[in-house]
Amino acid sequence: VQAQFPVNPQGQKLPVGFDVELDIADVSLAEPLQGQTVREAYGTVRIVPSHAEIKADAKLNGISASIELTEPFADTVERSRKVDLKLDDAARDQLLPALSMLLSGSANVGIDLSNTERQAVTADLSSSVLSLPWIGWSKGAGIAATTAFQMERSGDQTFLHGFGIQGESFAVGGEVSLDEAGLTKASFPRVRLNRGDDFSVDIQRRGRGYAIAVKGQALDARSLIKALRATSEAGGTAAN
Repeated sequence: VQAQFPVNPQGQKLPVGFDVELDIADVSLAEPLQGQTVREAYGTVRIVPSHAEIKADAKLNGISASIELTEPFADTVERSRKVDLKLDDAARDQLLPALSMLLSGSANVGIDLSNTERQAVTADLSSSVLSLPWIGWSKGAGIAATTAFQMERSGDQTFLHGFGIQGESFAVGGEVSLDEAGLTKASFPRVRLNRGDDFSVDIQRRGRGYAIAVKGQALDARSLIKALRATSEAGGTAAN
């Protein structure tokens, strides 16, 4: 503990301050953090007049995570709540179930919980299998890729705003809406799944299938045609 305060009349004009550093072990938060339980925290807490900083390894909903929190005591400091996790299939299904239809395998994920309405999510998908089944495309594990988006939940709906996937030879960007049954609609104004691609895709769920509109200058459609044929042979409603 470091502290500064006046002890005589001559020191009244000195600023009052303190700087406290604590080690914490096996600490649990009494209240959920943005709806997530935090247990078994081990790390450090620093408290100064303007804010408190917490850096710890903990269990977030039972999942191992690194947590960095800043709680302001003054208007000059912004609240910050960031979490880094390595998610396997089971952990992802629990924490980010909306992504389960897109991903399988492990992924390093960062979540910014500072905004109570939208959570900023970033992930390294290099070890994951990424699938966009509505347009017949997938990326295998071992191929480098990243994603970033703002996630918003409303009832049983999940919205992925500014959704983007980036790899060396592919990129997808747009807006995605999902519910408990999967994708409801998506709009990707920028799509490049193969070298030379330049097109956009709009997807809308209709009954048991999807209506898909593709527009653009260039499209390698072999994987999409293959997917549509497989869906048709299985008796599904593929696209218009």
